[in-house]
Amino acid sequence: MNNTDFDIILGDFIEVYVPTYKGLQNWKTKREPHNYAHIDFYTTRGGDIVIDGKKYTEEANTLLCIPKNKGYTGIVRNELHQYYSFLFSYETTADSTDFPFPVIFKPKDPQYFLSKYKEAYSLSIIQPFGYKTRIRKIIYDVLAKIIEEHHTSVNNDNGGYTIRKSVDFIHKNFDKNDFCQEDIANLSGITDSHFRRVFKKVYGVAPSKYINTLRLNKAKVMLSDTDISIEELSYQCGYNNYSYFVRAFKTSFGLTPSEYRKTRRNENLI
Repeated sequence: MNNTDFDIILGDFIEVYVPTYKGLQNWKTKREPHNYAHIDFYTTRGGDIVIDGKKYTEEANTLLCIPKNKGYTGIVRNELHQYYSFLFSYETTADSTDFPFPVIFKPKDPQYFLSKYKEAYSLSIIQPFGYKTRIRKIIYDVLAKIIEEHHTSVNNDNGGYTIRKSVDFIHKNFDKNDFCQEDIANLSGITDSHFRRVFKKVYGVAPSKYINTLRLNKAKVMLSDTDISIEELSYQCGYNNYSYFVRAFKTSFGLTPSEYRKTRRNENLI
């Protein structure tokens, strides 16, 4: 998922529970699609779960992540089967309500997740003041950690680690106008053409477009928050050519920089 604006917003429904099954011989349970998700942490090897015709095996120290509106069939084996579960309603800022990570997720630090689940379960039993807010924060922590680990893994698999130094430089210096793409590639010890191939594979766009997006977003903030002249503002965002900046801004946002500034000021007066 390349949408950097993707976000998960928890709803009102949140539950924590710890089911335990023992001595069940190929016991099956079928769940119809419903309006909440669950993310389970398995402390033992569980069984199998089938979603959209694909079978997943529930291993110890793994997370099972099922988004809402997904039916599934679970199969419990003839052995001890225990896990912690978060159930919650949610919305996303994207068209899809799927999670931006796999159904079965193997964390690098399972003890981190186990401690979070234990803390949440304890809060749900004791129910101290503000316990729902605290559980909600824990679920957000778990979601953020999964996204962070998965994103890092995907980037490394796609070559993201190879260009890490170059990307760090871009984020720190995108508003400068005195560097070239070849210099950026050299920071990672690779050729410009190799850098462009890896960058597009990881981020889904060419480096030049990525840098331009960073510059334009900074321009939006400065147009809203400062009274600096638009020509000077364009230079501070990394543009040598004022006319090009105006065209690029209007192409991206549908308004010229001056029109955007006027609109924002009118909104602030309301």
